Amino acid sequence: MSRPEVDSALAEFLEAFDNLEWDRFCACFAEHATVYLPFETHPHIVVGKSEVEAGFAPLFEERRLSEAGPPYLHLEPADTSVSVYSDLAFVTFHLNLPGAIGRRTIIFCKRDGTWKIVHLHASTMSA
Repeated sequence: MSRPEVDSALAEFLEAFDNLEWDRFCACFAEHATVYLPFETHPHIVVGKSEVEAGFAPLFEERRLSEAGPPYLHLEPADTSVSVYSDLAFVTFHLNLPGAIGRRTIIFCKRDGTWKIVHLHASTMSA
């Protein structure tokens, strides 16, 4: 069972994101990753690592300028669920955001001994 490895990959992603560590954050994604971003500027799916990076870059820039940190985002996942199926893992959790709830689903795939994000679905709804 690879649950500890998936937990470690998730922790790496969340810490890199929370601290806005760009290189660590980008390293968490597979080259062919897809992401539904929760930003109005990207209402559709982004495909491929370069589009994923372009989608997140404005958030990184904005938060570094407007927040003291690290951590910048103060991510505190709640109700985390992890299911591992051979070389795939499905992770769900939510974030309690100011005036909203962020729902997250991350699909990891294990290739060459490393768990990488192949899909992330992020949505935010008013609380």
